[in-house]
Amino acid sequence: MRKNDITRYTAVTLGLVPLIYWSITYLSVDLWYDEVYSFHYFALKGISDTLFHYPASNNHVLFNFMNHILSRVLGLRSMDAVMDHVYVFRGVQLLITIATAYYSLRIIRKFFYREYSYLNTIVLFTCIPFMNFSLQLRGYNMSSLFSLMVIYYSWTYVETRGRTGRIMIILSAFLLLYTIPSNLYFLAAFGITIFYAWLVKLRNPYIVALSSRRVLIFLLGGVLIAGIAYLPILGDIMSSKLATRAPASVFHSIAVFTEVIPAFLSDRYLLLFLLIPGLILMFKREDRLVTKRCLSLLLLLIFPFVISFVHQKAPFQRVFVVLSPLFCILLTIIMISVIGRISNGRLRSAVIIGVSVYCLLTFFYEIRQNNETMTRNFIEKNTIEQNISNNYYLSDFYHPGESAGHFSSICDPNLAVAVFDQVDMASSDAYLRKSKINFVWLDSVSELRDFIGRGNRRKFYIVTSHKNRTSQYLQEEYNLLTRALTSEPSLVNFIECEKP
Repeated sequence: MRKNDITRYTAVTLGLVPLIYWSITYLSVDLWYDEVYSFHYFALKGISDTLFHYPASNNHVLFNFMNHILSRVLGLRSMDAVMDHVYVFRGVQLLITIATAYYSLRIIRKFFYREYSYLNTIVLFTCIPFMNFSLQLRGYNMSSLFSLMVIYYSWTYVETRGRTGRIMIILSAFLLLYTIPSNLYFLAAFGITIFYAWLVKLRNPYIVALSSRRVLIFLLGGVLIAGIAYLPILGDIMSSKLATRAPASVFHSIAVFTEVIPAFLSDRYLLLFLLIPGLILMFKREDRLVTKRCLSLLLLLIFPFVISFVHQKAPFQRVFVVLSPLFCILLTIIMISVIGRISNGRLRSAVIIGVSVYCLLTFFYEIRQNNETMTRNFIEKNTIEQNISNNYYLSDFYHPGESAGHFSSICDPNLAVAVFDQVDMASSDAYLRKSKINFVWLDSVSELRDFIGRGNRRKFYIVTSHKNRTSQYLQEEYNLLTRALTSEPSLVNFIECEKP
């Protein structure tokens, strides 16, 4: 086996480690709020509710339609069944993640560099925002796949003008927009880059200009089909919270940009030593087409935020996670432009393996740090985090199913159970019901007071996210004797309460 082969196989193996770890750790993780909501109100309802009911932006229509079909085929048409077989649905997400990595490699190999393109494996799978959404039962992971398909088939058509390419451009644009309406930011940005290619007429002036113009028409065709599919709910989409939420500042989108792009780097700061000379070499290359494509990717990474700024709404960070594979492609290309210039074979192999090991170690260090930070903030500050880098439902303290099951096995079924000051009410409700625990929701302090004072009740249980805070409040305000039944940090805690 040649030394280059050994280097390639070693780098690819190291690159697959994060994906394997993530799959083992999170393939069966409990559902969280938006996932429970999506199944309960859309995927497990009738087909009309899945496709034509849009009470909130939680309905990622195409994704929920896929889960609707999957749940019917497998006979998993209840929340309990979904919670028992959550690994099946996350397994489909894993396949989508692998397909995203596949199209990332195809873009690099076909339009940039065949040699060393395998480096994208470690770059993509150690990008924490991408991995955070890779198994999540929402439409963001699917959006990442379709965005790369839009790029791949559009650029391929500009080169070959094949009939299949026309269909795939229209289809991928439709699928991308029909998954989440906010993906229009990406499609509009990509359309701008294609329009730019049409104007400047890269390489062969007439052919490229003509092909670029046709790509724009095909993209508009996909958008039009998605618009027709959205017609029954278009008014609800236009009036949804995400479409109407005004930003706190006119520069909200700029602030999001400064948060999201560094998150894509995922603290792999030593890679900057390759990025800076890589950018210089990239723009000094004699192959102008590669340079212009690289510039197109860079603009495509920036333009969605610019369009969002012009739109003057307040999208969440996760709206832009669709750009994470694109960032990783660009990062890989720039690194390859440096690595390919290293003439010494041993040094080149050492750099490739060194980059792979560094990304891998940084990935595991960061996810451990993120988990510790989220746990500490949850315990000490009573706060939970949900952004592009840190998500409470991926932390060690998120296990509502296990907590509810344990409580069900030890509690006195004759005592009343009340839920108070509970975070993620949707998942808590679902797992408490699954464990056959009868409970009442207390939405205010007055309702808690009425519950405690009702009848001759001397002993009861309180379910809460904030164990210490709630226990202290019950002791000081109502002079109750409390005993926590949950020892480890948990989003769902059970407190046994007794009147002295």
